[in-house]
Amino acid sequence: MISIITSTFDRPKLLKRCIESVQNQSYQDYEHIIVQDGKDPKTKKVVESYNDPKIRYFEIEHFGNHSRPKNFGTKQAKGEYLAYLDDDVALRPDHLLILLKEIDKADIVYGDRWVIDDVGLGENGAKMPSSVGRSSDFRLDILMKANFIDTSDALIRREVLFNLGGWDERYQK
Repeated sequence: MISIITSTFDRPKLLKRCIESVQNQSYQDYEHIIVQDGKDPKTKKVVESYNDPKIRYFEIEHFGNHSRPKNFGTKQAKGEYLAYLDDDVALRPDHLLILLKEIDKADIVYGDRWVIDDVGLGENGAKMPSSVGRSSDFRLDILMKANFIDTSDALIRREVLFNLGGWDERYQK
């Protein structure tokens, strides 16, 4: 099973698209853990409207960055694999299946990203330009200089993240 962990902060409209992209996955052996950083009745109402037994919703004391909600969600996870999904991301329907087929080769795998901003996530609500992810071989030398792997694009073995101690809560992202 894959545990999909979504941290959110008062963005119920974006979260709705995120949830629906998870529900539309071709791979259906998952749980979706949604962690609200703080309390937001609108977000809770959106989550509850799905009445989906695969969704587990939690509210934690507001912390102000993604690391604590991700750590909280990770501790709740029951799956052998973890996938982190930001609330403003919608997965392609085959995302989990493709990554799962590759996880036997490594402890963490990732895929490319398509950026399609249909809600205006840029500065002052401006729409960001769309782009299609480009494929390339993994290059450790480039990764050591700049991270090019978004957490929403990866699948990781649960025990690996636990062995690393989780997300470092001193950092914003």
